[in-house]
Amino acid sequence: MKKIFHLSISLVCLLFSFVGFSQSISAGFSINENNCDAYCVILEVSSDGDFFLGNSSILFRYDPTVIRFFGNDAIDSIGTYEPINFDSNDGMDPNNLPNSECTIPPGFNNPISPYADHAYDGAIPSFFLITLLLELPTIFGPPAACPSVGTTPVPVAEICFEVLDPDGDPNFQIEGSENGPPIDLGEPTLVLM
Repeated sequence: MKKIFHLSISLVCLLFSFVGFSQSISAGFSINENNCDAYCVILEVSSDGDFFLGNSSILFRYDPTVIRFFGNDAIDSIGTYEPINFDSNDGMDPNNLPNSECTIPPGFNNPISPYADHAYDGAIPSFFLITLLLELPTIFGPPAACPSVGTTPVPVAEICFEVLDPDGDPNFQIEGSENGPPIDLGEPTLVLM
């Protein structure tokens, strides 16, 4: 009986240690005021401690009467999308190297980014979905994911929208919750082929 009691206390302590050290990640926007032809924002992520981003999706809404984007990772017809971090980069272009936190794998001369190309969909007015896929997960050793996410916001991508109402508020809103299950927003879906 004493062994079961000690084991139960150990399991409870272990459970609370995981809960006590949970981290939080958040997404937000900063405005890129250097582009006068469009309304450009930089999507950023930050955390309350050092964190490595794995497979992730970020969904946000905006007011489609103020700004407009139409396209996805296959075609941009209105607006532009430019990945900054957490995207595919083989390190071969000296003018576009991965983040300096990325490692140099054996047999390579430059760091590489272990992610696939960003997948994004802005084909439904007022919705924008971005998915990041970590293709090189860490089995052992230092994390392959890079850069790390901490309290300083890390840029994910720059998204530029066509301006429809220069006096309006685009009202960006991140949808969903961190580490949460996908949510049904009750909206129709559109598949572009």
